[in-house]
This record gives sequence, structure tokens and C-alpha cells, in this order.
Amino acid sequence: MSLLSTPPRASAANSRFTRAIVAIVVVGIGGYALFLLMQPDAPLTEEPPASPAPAVSSKKAPEAEPAPVVDATPAPKPAPKPTPKPTPPPPPPVVKPVVLRVVSDIDGADVFVNRQHVGQTPFESRDIVAGAYRVDISAPGYDSIAEDVTIDETLTEVTAAFTVVRLNHSTAVVHKHRFGECEGRLVANLDGIHYQSDHKDAFSVPLAQLEELSIDYLEHTLRVKSHGGRTYNFTDDQPNADALFVFHGEVERARARLDRGDRPAED
Repeated sequence: MSLLSTPPRASAANSRFTRAIVAIVVVGIGGYALFLLMQPDAPLTEEPPASPAPAVSSKKAPEAEPAPVVDATPAPKPAPKPTPKPTPPPPPPVVKPVVLRVVSDIDGADVFVNRQHVGQTPFESRDIVAGAYRVDISAPGYDSIAEDVTIDETLTEVTAAFTVVRLNHSTAVVHKHRFGECEGRLVANLDGIHYQSDHKDAFSVPLAQLEELSIDYLEHTLRVKSHGGRTYNFTDDQPNADALFVFHGEVERARARLDRGDRPAED
């Protein structure tokens, strides 16, 4: 037997196998085609409309204007303006000098010039014309202080020392003895009362040691008595007791001010 000869059974088996494979392939292709046919139709994708081409104008484009010719020559600088001269300030007002000033050791004391009330201390005036005047200064509880002044273009100052005690007063007297009399002078100052006489009865009594200082105007008699000492009676040759009365008043006012605490003058 030849090797190239194929047995008949084997050839029939191969033919059946081949037909089976072909059938499987055909069934697979058909099933896939049926699957595609059963799918819904996909929407068609719309392409965007094409932009219209720009219209071509038939007008001729305007020609560009020629650039202006620039003059490169620099402009001349303006002449500088003249600096204005500063306006001089107005002259200061003329202030009159103070011609009268009145001060006191008690502020608020009333000032009178020729009996006209002009203000209170401390006081200054620029308007009093030159001339002679009388200036009075008064404060409650104190004696008035008066001074005659002459006003001119220079400063005239008046000082009123109300709280400073001064005492310097004297008067001519006649000392009456039990038998007879002698003449002399009574002098009062802050050291006391002094009887100055060429007679042996001359004496001095400090103010603090005065026991009695009294005036009997009708009897025209001034009495002076020291503590534990003698009593002196004085009169004068005047028609009335006015001089003795003034002497008594000056001493009593000084004693009262010293008692209330006013300071004695140092001069």
C-alpha cells in the first residue's frame, strides 16, 4: 500500500469536522450582525456652520496723513517774574506810658483822685494829664491814706501801707504840777510817750506800760499814767483842746492796731 493513499474513514471524519467549524463561524457572524441591528440609531453629529468669509469692500482705503514736521528748536525760556518787595508791617500802635500807679498791701483798696473814684488797687493810669492832684486810698477797717502828687510824663507811684503801723506825733503842752506848772512837748512814737522838757519832770513811758491815756475835752486836760507810776496832767495854751484830742487819737489808734497784729514800721 502506498503511503500517500488516505483511508476512506479518516477522510470522511475530517470532512464532518470542517463543516462543523464553518457552521460555528457562520452562526457567530450572524449573531453579531443581529446584535448590531437591534442597537438604537446613534444621533448624527452636527457640524458647526462655517463662518462666513469676510466681505471684501470695493472702497479704497484712505491714505495715511503725513506726520507733522516737529521743530526741534527748543522754545525760549520765559523771563523770570520780578520778586515783589515784601509789604512792610504797619507800625505798632503808640502806647502811652503809665503816669500814675497806686499799690497797697491790701488789694482792692479804693483809689480817689481829686475826690473822684478811679478804681481799686493795684491801679494804673495812662490818661491823667499833667498837673497837681490829691490821691486818697481807703480800705475797710483802716484809716484813709492821702498823698499830694504832681503828675508829669514820668511815673508817679503811691504806696499805701495799711497794715504797717507808724506813729510820729507831737504837740506843745503845759505840765500842771500840784503847785505851779512847766512847759514842754509831748512826743508819741512806737517806743512810747515822751515828755521833753528842761524841767526835772521829763519822762518816757513805753506804749505797753501805759495804764491810762485819757482826754477831757471840756476840762482841756490830757492825762497820762504808767503802770504803778505817777499820773501826769497836761494842758496847752490853745483856746480849745483840739491839739490834745488829736494827740490822744493818734496814740490810741496805733495801740489798737498793734494789739490786733499789724506790724510796726521799721523806719
